[in-house]
Amino acid sequence: MVQGQPISISCAVQIHFDPQHLRDTYMAFGSYEAARQRYLLLAGNVVSNTAQDFVPQDFWSKRDIIAEKMRFKINHTLWTQGHAVADRFEVMKVDFATKFEDSITAIQVAEQSKVVNEYEQQVQRVVQQIEVMKSENNAMIANISAGADAKSKEIRAGAKRDAFALKQGMKARKYSELQKRLELSTDNLQEFFKIQVLQAQNKGNKVVVGMPSVGAAAQKVLGGRVDEL
Repeated sequence: MVQGQPISISCAVQIHFDPQHLRDTYMAFGSYEAARQRYLLLAGNVVSNTAQDFVPQDFWSKRDIIAEKMRFKINHTLWTQGHAVADRFEVMKVDFATKFEDSITAIQVAEQSKVVNEYEQQVQRVVQQIEVMKSENNAMIANISAGADAKSKEIRAGAKRDAFALKQGMKARKYSELQKRLELSTDNLQEFFKIQVLQAQNKGNKVVVGMPSVGAAAQKVLGGRVDEL
């Protein structure tokens, strides 16, 4: 019995006789077999009595300590009562009642299930943290993309504005050079612009307009498209 629980222990013990007390051993037991049976009985009683000092769980977690304590007590008992020395001792097998083993198994399964559940909860927390970080990163990426898109549009708009300004500035300069070259007055230049507009609207057709003569140079610039000046 171990703490109220029936138990079966299988063990092995190795002993030897003390040569100096061999005669006393023979006189006490009469034969080797009788001595052997006496030693086994004594060792069995020590094992049974020592086992009661421990709880059932100790036979899983402290079996080496239990075995050493049993060997020490067996050696003391055999020497004092039979002049024999226990050299080695080992607990080979420990069997409990089926109901008790089933209850221990159920307890262990419950503890393992608890540990597994705790690990699963930790995994879920990590997964949730990953999802939060993923959402934060996606939001950051969206903000960066929106900012980049806005900056890109701003740059394109600025480039178009600058290009338009350069183009208009170049046109103004070229028209100013044309006005000086042809010696056109401001009114004549305005009429010239009107002629260009009319030519653009009537591609492939001759356009006849009337305006004060501006000389042969103007006719050359207009490329002969004006029939009358």
